[in-house]
Amino acid sequence: MTRTIATAAAVSLAATTALADTAANKQLVIDALTNTLMRGNAEAVDTYFADPYIQHNPMAASGVEALK
Repeated sequence: MTRTIATAAAVSLAATTALADTAANKQLVIDALTNTLMRGNAEAVDTYFADPYIQHNPMAASGVEALK
């Protein structure tokens, strides 16, 4: 019984951690888009992006320098 409770607690903690990670990742993406694309701050690109940055838009080049 104790093992079952411990397992349930571990699963619950893992789910809570995953949700926290999701929220943190979402905020990171919002910050990256706001600070780079919306504000046009090319210097902030180095904070959020790294090579190999792959651009999926066929009309734009890949790479951090191209993103800047």
